Amino acid sequence: MLRQQPVPHARFVCGDFVSHTLHQPESYDYAYSRFTIHAINQKQERMLLGSMARALKPGGKFFIEVRSVHDPLYGKGEALERNAFFYDNHYRRFLVLDELTEALRQAGFRIEYAREQTGFAPYGNDDPPVIRVVAVKN
Repeated sequence: MLRQQPVPHARFVCGDFVSHTLHQPESYDYAYSRFTIHAINQKQERMLLGSMARALKPGGKFFIEVRSVHDPLYGKGEALERNAFFYDNHYRRFLVLDELTEALRQAGFRIEYAREQTGFAPYGNDDPPVIRVVAVKN
């Protein structure tokens, strides 16, 4: 995508996104998490939100897409914790939109956009309901 529309000075960071040591304070304008938050537990989610709140510049945006409790895969497999299951050799935690937005607020964000619906992430014949949030650092 960046090849099609280059973004001057764009920098991509690959690493343990939960870790507070990966990011310098107030160093990013944007952070993007697509189908990653549902791959970590609730404690790690709280750590991540705090890490992103520190890493983003004031007014910086955190773009999130994550699996919802309304996903057809919800409840399949071995239950590991609340809303989390191990199924088909994969850990998945399914989120509740209101709980995610409240956690973001508590971490120091305001919610610019929050919606749960199908059509956000169709793949083949699958089109599960997905949560999409844009949170802005206060």
